[in-house]
Amino acid sequence: MKHAIDLRMRHMVFETDSLQLVAAIADGSNFSDFHGVLSDIYLLSISFDSVSFRFCHRESLCFEGSIVKKTLSDFVVTQPA
Repeated sequence: MKHAIDLRMRHMVFETDSLQLVAAIADGSNFSDFHGVLSDIYLLSISFDSVSFRFCHRESLCFEGSIVKKTLSDFVVTQPA
């Protein structure tokens, strides 16, 4: 969300494979397991003109997941065995 804000994106849809997180956001709940995350989401959400969160099955996120893994691997230095 911070990256989207930095890029001045005003309308966003965020996808996650956590059905509980999407339900907590939609209900305005404050599940103790997500308290810190929900607080950050609510705080950052006001920076957008429109923002929504939706559940996607993990299999649907495989392309995005591979991009994240590739990006992270570019920044992680592994020690030789």
